[in-house]
Amino acid sequence: MAITREMVLLRMEDIEAFAEARSLVRLARDLASRATETTRPLLSAIHMASSGVAAALAEALRAGEPHTEVRRLRDATLALADLRAQAWDALGAGAIDVPRFDQIMTASSRCRREAEQLEIAVRRRARRKLELGQ
Repeated sequence: MAITREMVLLRMEDIEAFAEARSLVRLARDLASRATETTRPLLSAIHMASSGVAAALAEALRAGEPHTEVRRLRDATLALADLRAQAWDALGAGAIDVPRFDQIMTASSRCRREAEQLEIAVRRRARRKLELGQ
């Protein structure tokens, strides 16, 4: 297998964002596994959105260029907003109860905070790289 791209080193602040996304996926998967026929579409939409968040964060971590990292982090933020809207719809339809809704909102809030912190770190590294002329 030919190596076509340089390896990307992970930083400690990166791992927290992906860990939060994975916990969100596990929570959504648990919800989807308990779905009935009537709640399946709503809960599978939450699961799909959480998978999108994790995929966008994973792609951001693998990106070699800061602009690609920022783009993927913004994709993750949009997927998180979609997930939160899906959870609100599921609550309104009675597909999830209030404690589960609170769990989803808390987990998505933590994930969003970590993604935002990661974006700040990426922008800071890119600015430093430009200033040093590397």
